[in-house]
Amino acid sequence: VLVAERGRAWGSPAAGLLAGALAVVVVVGFVAYERRRANPLVHPSLLRDRTVAGGDLATFASALGMLGLLYFFGIYATSAATLEWSALSLAAALLPFAASLALLGVLAGWLGRRLGRAVPVVIGMGLMAFGFLVLSRTGVDSTEADVVVPLAICGIGAGIANACVTRPAVLSVERHRLGEAAGVASLARFAGTALALAIGTTTYLGVGGHAVANADQATASEVSGVDAAELVIGGDAFDHALGSLNEELRSPFRAAVQLDTLEGFTRTMRWTGIVIAVSAVVSGWLLRGRPQACQSEIGGPSRGPANGSDTAAPEAAEQ
Repeated sequence: VLVAERGRAWGSPAAGLLAGALAVVVVVGFVAYERRRANPLVHPSLLRDRTVAGGDLATFASALGMLGLLYFFGIYATSAATLEWSALSLAAALLPFAASLALLGVLAGWLGRRLGRAVPVVIGMGLMAFGFLVLSRTGVDSTEADVVVPLAICGIGAGIANACVTRPAVLSVERHRLGEAAGVASLARFAGTALALAIGTTTYLGVGGHAVANADQATASEVSGVDAAELVIGGDAFDHALGSLNEELRSPFRAAVQLDTLEGFTRTMRWTGIVIAVSAVVSGWLLRGRPQACQSEIGGPSRGPANGSDTAAPEAAEQ
């Protein structure tokens, strides 16, 4: 997150490479240390369990997609250089997204019981990826319907996927491992939201100023002192810069900022959709298997070492 968030400010890649190398060393050292502990913070068998891994990956990708969509679509839609939506219009456009999250849990559970735990996760994440890729095709002439429809598709996908990731990620383990499994799942969700903001912001703002720099020479010189990233967001900086220009320069300036904002938004949507699509395939492969029977109590029975979980209940181990 630090590398993605501060890389542009550092300028030189050396600092980013050093921070990335330090992160790798810390993770490797932590894993090596935990493997020698009699009572590790997270039991290695939990991390080797493909069902838990698949659920955690789906949790990570779903969180990344949901926050990435809500945050960056909000910036794009309310920007003065693009759609200029009010907060009320933005909320109305996101209503289908929110309603899908609330209402599709029953359908997702029904699919999981009959078709297997992987099917609703793959369907939901696939719909999310499709919606993101449609949004990545947004153009200057796109209408409100052109963006609201893929928003609704993303909401339907998120509603199906999010309702089905808890059971494989947490409720498929033995009762005495529920705390560990829930902790790892929470970490996956927080990692998805943190990376969505850090990497998405870098991608969104990374194109800032390109079209402005290539616009009419007089226009570019007039706004040369304005931060390009602030222009792409389309807030007070854009209004101030627009108001400081002569009448004949305002139109090409607005068009240049609009192209920058559009490019930043579509690039962010494209890469997010690709990440979700790849995660859907991998998590579906990890979660493959027969449909899960409904459980009357939290935590399933021990699956034993043969299925990658050698964490029998403590009472049984002592006996």
